[in-house]
Amino acid sequence: MGSTLDELNLRMFYRENATVYRPVSTVQKDGATRQEMLPVEELTNIPCRVSANTKDDNLDREDDQNPVLEVCTLFCSPSWKIQEGDVLEVARDDITQRWIAGAPTRYRHSLQIRVVRRGRA
Repeated sequence: MGSTLDELNLRMFYRENATVYRPVSTVQKDGATRQEMLPVEELTNIPCRVSANTKDDNLDREDDQNPVLEVCTLFCSPSWKIQEGDVLEVARDDITQRWIAGAPTRYRHSLQIRVVRRGRA
């Protein structure tokens, strides 16, 4: 019964796909260490869904700009090993957005993660 429910979720509920990026340190030819955000091979094209967004009511104002934080919830299968602080690139149709993952909450049939994205008002 669990696999039937998972298949139904994949087809009907999870309409986006996410790729997880994590920082990786590499040593350059000159000996300097460089940190890059690289995709995690086993965490690419994850079927998922991002909830409708909410805004932070401009609490994060700066003098010359008006940034807005979008806070949403990402839903996916509980089998994925997404961590707090991961950068998630979520694609649906021709739109791709980058989000930062909060602490994941694992349930029997879903993983729920609060995600944040910075935008402009």
